[in-house]
Amino acid sequence: MTSTLDLEKNKSKGGRPPSSIWKDAIRGNPVSSGKYHATCKSCNFSWSQGNISKLEEHFANYCSEAPGSIVRKYLNKILEREDKVNKKRKIVGNNQLTMTKVACRNLGV
Repeated sequence: MTSTLDLEKNKSKGGRPPSSIWKDAIRGNPVSSGKYHATCKSCNFSWSQGNISKLEEHFANYCSEAPGSIVRKYLNKILEREDKVNKKRKIVGNNQLTMTKVACRNLGV
């Protein structure tokens, strides 16, 4: 039988779940809100401030020790992120790039 104390321990704290990048990188001490020292588990490269997109870029393009499955995983994540950005833009006359209404709303324009 579980006690109330056990149930309280199992409850999540809420908020955004940690990124899956931390399965492939070691999260060190916090540097600022949501930022941590980080070390690549494959090649031991370290960052003083582990920005998630920089870590993904490292695994996709620079880490020579990472297994192929990890490289493909982060290449796909980067490509998906770029596709989302490109879908919010439209080319109009004179090859001029403009933002769609949705993107402008998100930017508060």
